[in-house]
Amino acid sequence: MRVLAVGALASILAFPATATDATGAVQKQKTTEQAKMYVITQPDLIKHPEKVIKASKQPGGLEKLGVEPLKDSAARPSQGPSTRAEVPASYAVDSQRFNRGRKPADPYQYTTEAACLGQTNAWRDQGWIKNRYSFCKTEIVAVPVTTCNIPPFPPRCRVTARYIARHTILGEGKIGGHVANAANRWAKFTFKVTPLNVTGRFRQPTSRMSVNMECSGDYRNDIGLPNSRACYAGKANGRSDTVPGWLRNRTTTMEIISDAYPPDASRSPQIAVGTFRPHFVLTWAPAGEKEWRMPEGGMRFDSAWYLTTNRKEQLGSVFDRSRPGLTHRRNNRPIAQLAKHIHEARTNPRATIPVSANNNATKHLPGATRDDPIRRLAPGAGTWQQDRFAANEALSRNGFCRTGMPQQPGQGGPYDCDEYPFASTYEGAARYRYEGSHLQNFWSARWVKRTHNQEAGRRLGRWYVNDRILDHDRFFIPTPAR
Repeated sequence: MRVLAVGALASILAFPATATDATGAVQKQKTTEQAKMYVITQPDLIKHPEKVIKASKQPGGLEKLGVEPLKDSAARPSQGPSTRAEVPASYAVDSQRFNRGRKPADPYQYTTEAACLGQTNAWRDQGWIKNRYSFCKTEIVAVPVTTCNIPPFPPRCRVTARYIARHTILGEGKIGGHVANAANRWAKFTFKVTPLNVTGRFRQPTSRMSVNMECSGDYRNDIGLPNSRACYAGKANGRSDTVPGWLRNRTTTMEIISDAYPPDASRSPQIAVGTFRPHFVLTWAPAGEKEWRMPEGGMRFDSAWYLTTNRKEQLGSVFDRSRPGLTHRRNNRPIAQLAKHIHEARTNPRATIPVSANNNATKHLPGATRDDPIRRLAPGAGTWQQDRFAANEALSRNGFCRTGMPQQPGQGGPYDCDEYPFASTYEGAARYRYEGSHLQNFWSARWVKRTHNQEAGRRLGRWYVNDRILDHDRFFIPTPAR
């Protein structure tokens, strides 16, 4: 885990004084102050903040721990509004959450501050993405103020004030529109400050800290709105308060908004992508100031009318810098045979039917891991998608499953002919017609118990809606033993 650094030294000239040298001559004495800022993400120090506090009591003590001061507070490099940062971050939700294709009582499963602090990933630049709707990022910020008297030489220096606190951002993606405009997509963030060691002038009402959210973005397609409306801060956008005020009330909220028109089949999904960055300014008397930004995060907004007939669920926002997964456990009895089929087909593709060229020698079935995903094919997204979906089914369920399959098992039925990758993916049976003849028969068919096949299908369909898996979105299907 790397340590970020930002901000130049803040030097404050204070009152002159007098001193005498060894001969008794009177010398003018100056008192200077220097402040450095440290943003700490080292796992050992995060787990043991007492080490940070102890080291900060001595000038240069944090450098001895291997922590470097920030050198450019205002400008951390931005990757821009892109999903290219999604890997290696990923998450997977158990398909049991969508039993019988039912909408879960809590579609979000937001994290808490306590849960966030227990996650090592929360200290990474990209934070921890628990799922499509839940994000958190946390770091320790340390600002020791060092006072030096000159002469003597070398000067006498001591730490006279410290701001050491843990800063945590909790992000919430949303299903549905903003209260002020039901066509606009939005997300909410909660900032929490936890003081670890705040002393000296930072305890005075002349010290202040402001917190707000910045966001910039663009639309994937031209929808008639400027990119400045793709992602911007809402009216609820943090607060400025004295540091003592933050110690009394350590929480504030922020919103980001993406403008759009009501979801409709006559329009595109109106996808916008944005990068958000929490922004902080810490000031203290007489003239100290430090400014910094947390590393950026990514957000995707959409108005995908084809996801569902439920008008409210047709628009929403998700944290896009992760790859979603749906876990089918092989010991989960309602879908056990289907999960076993997927697992065995991917681990031993040579034994699958239909047989590809070279007797399955080069056959590969993707979707087991985040780095080898499959892509959602949403037939409702347009005529082209509907045609490709129909081609998948024509070759699998309506083709090979009727004419090429071996006889069904004599007991344990009724059975369905299950195909993997799913017909609702671009990796389905007809893939070779669009992406190359070398991919012909790069899929698997097997008889599985009908109730298992249909239950898994219901779960997959509900997950597509709940987690906003749009056309072309990449995802994976883990199949652990339990």
